[in-house]
Amino acid sequence: YKIPITIFASTQPIETGEGYWWSYVAKATEKGLTSATVSGLKKVPNAERMNIVESIKTQLPLEREALTIDELKTLSDTRYVHIGSHTINHPILTQCTDEQSGREIKQSRQILEQWLQKPVKHFAYPNGEFTEREIKSLQDSGYEIAFSTIPQYINNDNRDAFYASTY
Repeated sequence: YKIPITIFASTQPIETGEGYWWSYVAKATEKGLTSATVSGLKKVPNAERMNIVESIKTQLPLEREALTIDELKTLSDTRYVHIGSHTINHPILTQCTDEQSGREIKQSRQILEQWLQKPVKHFAYPNGEFTEREIKSLQDSGYEIAFSTIPQYINNDNRDAFYASTY
């Protein structure tokens, strides 16, 4: 139907073939290996979440969930598919330190641009959560627009490109 789309990519699962962090947690919870939950880990500092996930990864290998770099390149070469950034590791940015948040935003764009050999202008906030800190980091990194899951329409009263909604 020739409808243009944007795929928002987290670079680490693409590069390494590892599963997404929430998949490890969900599988470990299902097998009774942890009392941690995906929803619970979204509310803890990023370093704490990462420590828990890393300990789970050693116990539960997962099959690839993400595209490969070559698959992402192939999609990007089509006329109707655009690739946007979705951080490196898909953390909840509001639970990251300033340094972690900035690195996730800036380096994910650099990695994607290196792979695709074209500009990456769009960003989607993991879990839809962001603060003014993330907006500033996106602006400083050269993004043009960012998307959230906040249910609102963009109109003349609300046109900030870094508050865009997927609603």
